[in-house]
Amino acid sequence: MGYTPAMVGFFIKKAFFDGWDNLLSLLILNLGFTLLFGLGIVLPGSLGAPLWLAVALAALTMLLTSVWWSACAYGLNAVADFSSFRYSAFASFFRESLVPGLQVGLFLAALLVVVAVGLPFYLSLGGFMGTLAAGVVFWCAVMLL
Repeated sequence: MGYTPAMVGFFIKKAFFDGWDNLLSLLILNLGFTLLFGLGIVLPGSLGAPLWLAVALAALTMLLTSVWWSACAYGLNAVADFSSFRYSAFASFFRESLVPGLQVGLFLAALLVVVAVGLPFYLSLGGFMGTLAAGVVFWCAVMLL
């Protein structure tokens, strides 16, 4: 049983045409990600914010982008079901996606805090054991992502 080449081709063709038909919507949704990332991560770093504030804003940005990502997934589900994307229904997508988005966001924010605190701590220990512990934290974070 497996995927036939015809069905794989159909999937690729459908994904391309769905993306092409909703190109402006995809552009606007991705612009939301870019703005959230820029305001929450790049701006505090460029203004010289203290590290604790930058980490807290990065964690908050993870929460907000996770909710945005979840709302976009709910919205683009209509596109996958042979319908069109409607901006008027986007508020209801936010309500539906708030809990799953916050769950993913809390997980990512906790992971960010663990990595931001754990890596410098273990690397400051020096030696083989510090490097090993930092490597374990790094690779566990990569695997969790």
